[in-house]
Amino acid sequence: MSIFRCYVWLFALATLLVCTVSWATTTLSMSIAVTPASILAGGVLAVPESMDGTFTVARGAAQVIDGIELFHIQVGDARFSDSLRIHLAVINPAELSDVLSNPNAHINVSLWHEDPEGEHALQDNTPVSPDPSALATARLSRLTTTALLQPSITGQQHLYVLAELVVPGGGPPGQQAELKELHFWCEIR
Repeated sequence: MSIFRCYVWLFALATLLVCTVSWATTTLSMSIAVTPASILAGGVLAVPESMDGTFTVARGAAQVIDGIELFHIQVGDARFSDSLRIHLAVINPAELSDVLSNPNAHINVSLWHEDPEGEHALQDNTPVSPDPSALATARLSRLTTTALLQPSITGQQHLYVLAELVVPGGGPPGQQAELKELHFWCEIR
């Protein structure tokens, strides 16, 4: 009779173990469907496109070239436009020596956004305004060839990275042709 009790206890223990494992498996096997809110293909957060134009500012009746357009960034979900981190780098830093021959010269890169009341215009006449945050602007020089830009305005579907060559005590604004000799790299996270 004691062997029979051992088998009964063993059977009860095995049944309890099988039921526990079965319950744990069904409890832990759940799936959560996550779909990106991005309007871009593949649900990506943002896509940079290289640009090759100039942007202008109205000074009186004249339109003055104020810099060059580097990148147009299409944001997949405008709610997250202020969460982007945009990393810029000059691909060949040796090229900077030719462009920045003056030791005090530098390149200001900054983020801009579409603004119907903006005073600046891209080459395709899109009115834009600068992002007011200090984190949305950086200075590139012969010593600093990379920059991290962080937009501060949410709800933007289109952002623009614009650059201007600044030569303190140099020629008047509007002479930006040297910047087109540089090649830039852009990564968005």
